[in-house]
Amino acid sequence: MSSLRLPYQTLSPEAYRGFGLAKQALDKTPLGKPLVELVYLRVSQINGCAFCLEMHAAALRAGGMPQAKLDALAGWRVSAHFNERERLAWPGPKPWWTWRAAMRRMRTFCRSRLFSAMPKSPTSASRSR
Repeated sequence: MSSLRLPYQTLSPEAYRGFGLAKQALDKTPLGKPLVELVYLRVSQINGCAFCLEMHAAALRAGGMPQAKLDALAGWRVSAHFNERERLAWPGPKPWWTWRAAMRRMRTFCRSRLFSAMPKSPTSASRSR
């Protein structure tokens, strides 16, 4: 695992399990895997997770999604590559902002747990005296 990516599965196992349960539930819906993966990819773009971007883009390509469509995802509002059903899958600004804020809180929480678990360096211990 890259040092740039936090080990969410160990830092917050409950949240990580929640992501897994949400994925299982979405896999059973009539939305279809390509649309669900497109949503995952869009969320990954917004959250800036390189690992997730690569994972979801690879899954879409393996499922036959045209590269041109993947390239146009960030501009979905004006791209001819997306149909009405796909456009309806992207919520408006408020829900995305809420998701983004939730992810930011999760990252902050995970980082604080990561750093609080790290041993203090001798220099930082002497500074706090």
